[in-house]
Amino acid sequence: MKKNKKSARTEKKFWIISIAVGICLVVLALSFFSNTDKEKEEAELLDTVNYVKVQCSTYTHYNESAESKSLLRAIEGTRQVSKNIALQHASYQESCLH
Repeated sequence: MKKNKKSARTEKKFWIISIAVGICLVVLALSFFSNTDKEKEEAELLDTVNYVKVQCSTYTHYNESAESKSLLRAIEGTRQVSKNIALQHASYQESCLH
């Protein structure tokens, strides 16, 4: 009878220790894999941020180029209006003198 009690206690301790070791292994595995996933996600996020930066830079450059072209067209239009006014003024002065 004593042997059975010792055997039962030993078996109970064995299972308790086995379960504790199993839980520790599961926790370690989860923490390792979650850390690996976290690093992977951070790398992907960094790639996405860099892509967005490049796209924003390209878009800004495009807008600046378009804005420059628009300003050049406005300047050219202003010059043409100035020439037209000068010609009309000269024409008006000639008609007044004759």
